[in-house]
Amino acid sequence: MPFGTRAIEGTREELPEAVVELFVPLTDLGDPLFFVVLAAVVYWLGDHDRGAYFVGAMLLVLGLTVGLKELFALPRPPAELHLVAETGYGLPSGHAAGAVVVYGGLAALYDRGPRVLRYAVAAIVVALVSASRVVLGVHYVADVLAGLALGVAVLALAVRLRERERERVPPVFYAGGAIGAIVGAALSGLRYESSLLVLGGTVGALVWWILLAPAPAAPRRMTALLGAVVLPIVVWLVYLGMTALEGPLVLVAVTAVAITLVLATPHAAARLASIAERRHPGVATDR
Repeated sequence: MPFGTRAIEGTREELPEAVVELFVPLTDLGDPLFFVVLAAVVYWLGDHDRGAYFVGAMLLVLGLTVGLKELFALPRPPAELHLVAETGYGLPSGHAAGAVVVYGGLAALYDRGPRVLRYAVAAIVVALVSASRVVLGVHYVADVLAGLALGVAVLALAVRLRERERERVPPVFYAGGAIGAIVGAALSGLRYESSLLVLGGTVGALVWWILLAPAPAAPRRMTALLGAVVLPIVVWLVYLGMTALEGPLVLVAVTAVAITLVLATPHAAARLASIAERRHPGVATDR
């Protein structure tokens, strides 16, 4: 079977052991926690409207992934082939789908450097993350191909809608991700933790959009300083949700708070900058 366990075993046999071990840290480039950290930095230090769009595309693909996993309910490769710990169903690969949207989205939405170079770097990272899932034995080739197809579809939608009513797109993406997460949570009987965590993130983003959007243009220095305080809290909350906490409402709440903190940081930075400017004119003018 070219897409079965023989593909995993054959790939490992062809690679030096050191290369196989290298894929362990490389696969973390497709980890949802890393995506959250990257999205936070992009949102804080770049254009907030474009950042909200980026966060929306990320949450949409994560929500669709967890929903489709439970819908198809196709198992991963046997546990004895796993070189990293993974649970849940296999198709589509969330790492592959997320990598396409996150790194492809950065290349498409942010005009930094030559376009060809941006897309080439994104393609290389996506290829490494996708290959790592097979080499590490946690996905079949078919899982990865399905993830890539899903990611390309979401990225194509995001790029197509980029110049069309941009301010209306993020909440639609948040809602789409929430629907996918609800499907995953319902089909699993509220036992699939990833779907609950994604649901919390999408709910938090929707609440932020209703109550706080649009984000103000806060001084970048103040945003970076506040972000340095907020980011460890966000990482800690998401990590707790992924590893230690239990209970559907707790898991939804923890990522709802984490995403709300990410999206609300520019508001807090703008308020702090305003206070600092009143007390010390000229101090908080760096944008």
